[in-house]
Amino acid sequence: MDVMLKARELGKAIQQSEEYIAMEEARVRSDKNLDLQEKISNFNLKKIALNREVNRDDKNSDKIAQLDREMREAYQLIMETDDMIAYADAKKKVDEMMQKVQLLLNFTLTGEDPETVVIPESSGCSGDCSACSGCH
Repeated sequence: MDVMLKARELGKAIQQSEEYIAMEEARVRSDKNLDLQEKISNFNLKKIALNREVNRDDKNSDKIAQLDREMREAYQLIMETDDMIAYADAKKKVDEMMQKVQLLLNFTLTGEDPETVVIPESSGCSGDCSACSGCH
């Protein structure tokens, strides 16, 4: 059995999942939202200005604080946009699905049967079992 072939099949299945499709649709809407794109550009300009000021030899702490505040405000405007909210929600669902996939793979690598291992609906599991009290 070719493991990479199966991984490619998994990749295709992920791209065909409801979660992934919803995320892609939300991404496209966000990309087409000119108001949102303008807000993102403004944020990026604020971030560049802040980075320049932070990296100057003669730093101005007041200016840094002002630019940081402006950058945070610009970020907040982005995150309050309906299309960005929809994208963030859809991406969160894809991330949760991928955590479950990773958890299943981790269990498989420790000898669990992939057909019978139970993955909790909302595990909050990072996949790192070193600090885990157990999920069995």
